[in-house]
Amino acid sequence: MRPVENSLKANTWHNGALSGTSTLLVRRHDGYTWAVLFNGSKPSGKEKPTSPSGAIDPLMHKAIDSADAFSQEEPIHKSSRIKRLRPFHD
Repeated sequence: MRPVENSLKANTWHNGALSGTSTLLVRRHDGYTWAVLFNGSKPSGKEKPTSPSGAIDPLMHKAIDSADAFSQEEPIHKSSRIKRLRPFHD
């Protein structure tokens, strides 16, 4: 869990790997949720290899932030594949 700065909200996630695979499940504080699965693990030959899930995590956040900013300017068409879930509350 990673708290969101200056709020009581948090992002939660779980990542994992089996031989030759890498996965990531994220639920953001704003209700966006995604899962990514890779048929591959850490690339070889790098000084500090990054798992595919570790590499895509910031890109996914950036894409969702961009989609959210766009949706505030113009409503996303109903056929859009990006959906916002209601935020989780205890």
